[in-house]
Amino acid sequence: MTQVYFINQASFAPYQDISINVKPARLNTFIKKAQDLDLRLILGDRLFYDLLKCCNQNGTTKDDAPAQYVKLIMGCDYTNGLGQELSYDGLTPALVYFTLSRLVENDSIKYTANGPVVKAAEGNTHLSYSDTVKIAQQYRSIANSYTRGIESFLNANSTDFPQWQYNESLVTARQPGARIRSVDKTEFNYPAADQFFNTEIFYK
Repeated sequence: MTQVYFINQASFAPYQDISINVKPARLNTFIKKAQDLDLRLILGDRLFYDLLKCCNQNGTTKDDAPAQYVKLIMGCDYTNGLGQELSYDGLTPALVYFTLSRLVENDSIKYTANGPVVKAAEGNTHLSYSDTVKIAQQYRSIANSYTRGIESFLNANSTDFPQWQYNESLVTARQPGARIRSVDKTEFNYPAADQFFNTEIFYK
C-alpha cells in the first residue's frame, strides 16, 4: 500500500511555526509515527486503515471517499446526542501536535557510528533535556485535547462508524509522563507476597 500522510508541512502553519530548515522527508518520518502510533491507537486498526484507503498520498480525500469518512478527516459541524450544535476540527490539529511532540523529543538527537549525540550549532543555545521533555509533553497534552474532539464526533455519529469503539484504557495509556500501568505482587524484601506491591512505571 502506498504511504499516505493525512497532513503535510503546510498543515502546521495555523497551529505552530516550524523551521523551514526541517526537511519534508524528515518531517514525514514523524508524521508517520504520529499516525501509526498515536492516531491508530485512537481510531483502532479497522477504522484507521479504512481512512487510509480514502486518502491520496498528500492527505486530500479521494473523490469516491464515503461522506462520513471525509467529515472525520476534514472536520465539520454536527449535532451531538443532546441536540447541541458543535464544530469538529478533523484529524489535522491532533496529528500536528502529536507530530510536534515526537519531533521535539527526537530531532535534537543524531545517531552516529559512535552512538547517539546531541546536535550543536554556533550561536544557538540548546534546551536542557528536562526543558525539551516539558515542551514535548505540552504538545502531547494539546494533542490529547483535540483527541477528545475526535472521540466526541465518533460517539455522536457511532452508527456511521461501526468499526470504532471507545476504550477508556487507551485514553489513559496515551497521557504524557510517568504513570502506573500495572501492579505486580512480589516477595522481594517481604515474606508475604499479598502484602507487598511493586509498581511498574510506564513511560510513553
